[in-house]
Amino acid sequence: MERLIEWLKEAGAKSGNLKITPETELIERGVLDSLEILRLVAFLEEQFAIPVPIEEFVPHNFRRRRRSRP
Repeated sequence: MERLIEWLKEAGAKSGNLKITPETELIERGVLDSLEILRLVAFLEEQFAIPVPIEEFVPHNFRRRRRSRP
């Protein structure tokens, strides 16, 4: 999880000194844009062997570091 947090901090560096928490709105705060989402997917697949199906490439799935559960 620390590698993911560090990656998100690096991606969010263009947004200034934004503190990234599980509730941080990653898209709305400018941490992730369409290109960064593709980079994040590549990072997840490479570092953690987590495949992300193409149908999961929707903004809702990338809004926060932690997704809320029903």
